[in-house]
Amino acid sequence: QFKRKVFEPLCNPYVKPHIVRIFERQRFDNIAYGIQKLTEELMVRWTRNAIKATGVHKVTGGGGLFLNVKVNKLLREMPEVESFFPMTTPGDTTTSFGAAYVVYAQMRKDQGSEVDIKPLGDLYLGDPLDEKLTDLELDLAQSPDWEVTAHTRNVDDLAADLIVKGEVIARVRGPMEFGARALGNRSILCDASDLRNVGIINSAIKSRDWFMPYAPVVLSEFASTYFKKSGPAPWMTVCFDTTEAAQNDLIAALHQQDKTARPQILEYGVNDGYHDILSRFYAERDIGGTLNTSYNLHGFPLVRDARQALHVFKNSGLKHLVLGDYLLSKT
Repeated sequence: QFKRKVFEPLCNPYVKPHIVRIFERQRFDNIAYGIQKLTEELMVRWTRNAIKATGVHKVTGGGGLFLNVKVNKLLREMPEVESFFPMTTPGDTTTSFGAAYVVYAQMRKDQGSEVDIKPLGDLYLGDPLDEKLTDLELDLAQSPDWEVTAHTRNVDDLAADLIVKGEVIARVRGPMEFGARALGNRSILCDASDLRNVGIINSAIKSRDWFMPYAPVVLSEFASTYFKKSGPAPWMTVCFDTTEAAQNDLIAALHQQDKTARPQILEYGVNDGYHDILSRFYAERDIGGTLNTSYNLHGFPLVRDARQALHVFKNSGLKHLVLGDYLLSKT
């Protein structure tokens, strides 16, 4: 446990003036760096002490702090850590998973049975998108601003062709992802080798600050090509240093200062249509990944259904939307 050397509860009326004195006239990025650096140092020390106290070298991270991918990177690379697993969407949403596992494991032990907890698997646990769509949503799709350019089960092939041509597309297909990250079914995708795409996405929909990076999705067979000390990363919860190959092929999806990446490493069989897009893009461009960011307007949550997908399409500068089996393109 951490203990304060100075008693200074948050309710103390002197805390705010104290903080003002410390941070007044400091640049926001200096403040952010200092907080990040202190957080990293504390987490490494805490993890080292926990391993020393318990003798357990396999570490699992639960709680909102483990969305901090730079912290996760340091913990994963500690020599004392045999393996490191941050929960997907760390926080209250998945703390319940751990509680359920503990109860289940104890029940199995009490019954004299083997504890056979299976891996989490993929996280496409949300509402499925009705591939036929509803009459109302089809009515919404009829707009003077865009047209339905295709209706086919092979719509992902058409999406890949657009990405090869340099287009930015949104993909809303299949069941929604559980958690904080878009994992291909509610995503914006484009060629990550072209740094200009960052500006295109920002101006079209995301409006991100200059220091906020995008992330790549990479076929699993190219993980070691692009990432140093690579390992499983199915949910965009860990961060890696990148190779020169990544800094050429995925530059628009890296942090522009230190060239680290927070990838989704996509295994075969997890999401067939999504995997097909990346495979087709590789066949045409010899690049094993693309940029992947969430499909939502700035400040709003990830889209859930066809109605929300069309609303975002209408109110953004994006030109192409895969919606179920449909491809919509603005005129």
